Amino acid sequence: MTTSRQSVTLRAKRDDTGSPLAGGEPRKQLTIRLPADVHRALKIRVAEEGRNMAELIERLIREYLVGSRQA
Repeated sequence: MTTSRQSVTLRAKRDDTGSPLAGGEPRKQLTIRLPADVHRALKIRVAEEGRNMAELIERLIREYLVGSRQA
């Protein structure tokens, strides 16, 4: 059985001047590949919580980075 995968591309939001939001920090783009069912479930869950995928994934990565230093 083949599981299809979808790519998720996270992009920084920009204000009217074209500079990145979040304190003017430069942003990088990241593409990840997820199984279609995981992507669909993630999209539904973040919508229910009033978030977007980029916010959630950034928070999880930041938590991971802090946790890996404490281990």
